[in-house]
Amino acid sequence: MIKAIIAKSTWKANPSAPHTRIKPILNLTSTILPSQSRSPMTPTPATPPHVQRRAGLANGETYPENVGYVLPEGGMFFMMEMHYDNPEGVSGIQDDSGLTVYYTDVLRPLEMATLEVGSNLHPASITPGRQSHFMNVGLCNSKCTEIAFPPEGIHIFSGFLHSHLLGRKMRVRVFRNGEELPWLQNDDNYDFDYQQVRVFREHITLYPGDQLIMECDYDSSNRDSVTVSGFGTMEEMCLAFFQYYPAVNFAACLSLPHFESIFSMFGITDVWLDPNGGYEYMVSEDQTLVDYLNEFDWSGVDMEGFQHLMRYDPHYTRCFNNQGELLLPWNQTTSYPEGVDSWMPPGRECPSGK
Repeated sequence: MIKAIIAKSTWKANPSAPHTRIKPILNLTSTILPSQSRSPMTPTPATPPHVQRRAGLANGETYPENVGYVLPEGGMFFMMEMHYDNPEGVSGIQDDSGLTVYYTDVLRPLEMATLEVGSNLHPASITPGRQSHFMNVGLCNSKCTEIAFPPEGIHIFSGFLHSHLLGRKMRVRVFRNGEELPWLQNDDNYDFDYQQVRVFREHITLYPGDQLIMECDYDSSNRDSVTVSGFGTMEEMCLAFFQYYPAVNFAACLSLPHFESIFSMFGITDVWLDPNGGYEYMVSEDQTLVDYLNEFDWSGVDMEGFQHLMRYDPHYTRCFNNQGELLLPWNQTTSYPEGVDSWMPPGRECPSGK
């Protein structure tokens, strides 16, 4: 029997919407937090000095009434991955967070899926230290959406913006037929400790040929070290995850900066990821990329020029289907659209207090 997920919640959520034959399919909970809970993928953070728990679904989420996530027939499993920060090594902490998934065997008309948009993780995504404003971007090539989206488009009903500790503001811009449309989603007060899926009041339709641009404003003014992209808390990301219907064979629409130009600028000839040394990017057998860049003489670097290179020089396109296959050749590039007036959100008036 084919079943469909229609809701997800944390333990305290109460999905009382009038769905037929709703059943909890599983309950997942985490285990005792070890005294030194540090994954190779998450280097020890400098702040904050206490144990944290972060959740993306604080109050639960219910899909639109005509939409569900189809569970395949046959054997399958669910995996919940928890990321912890415990820099003080506190022992004996019990984490009681968890997830409940509700399903129905009365299938809904439309199947949903998730589309990832933003900056592909790559060692060339470099953020200098001591910068009050530096931007990382990810460009979704219009040729990708032209190939992947159906003629009638896809309908976005929720979004999740994600960066790490440097993130301050984020937005996903939409360009169509030489015009910028209202932003798909934005957050002008991003906080790594308070991330949450935002369910849109009105569903937003994207069409073949639309270009999406993810922009993340970083603040590294309190950090001496350079920051590269990666999974670790002290590394960075610039990503958005959108839930939409109807599902198509399109998993991610990303880009990475012109790494040849960036590495040439710093005199870097080789970079690789060392899976046995804490998943660090290496430039030699005994030096990490971060150490190399921290020792580099930045006094001669034109910071505005470097920002322009990272943002506006052609980016390599990385759009994938659900099987992990590239939809366009690896050397296909994309850039910001030219000659387009920027859309700006209307001003907000504060209440008078009366």
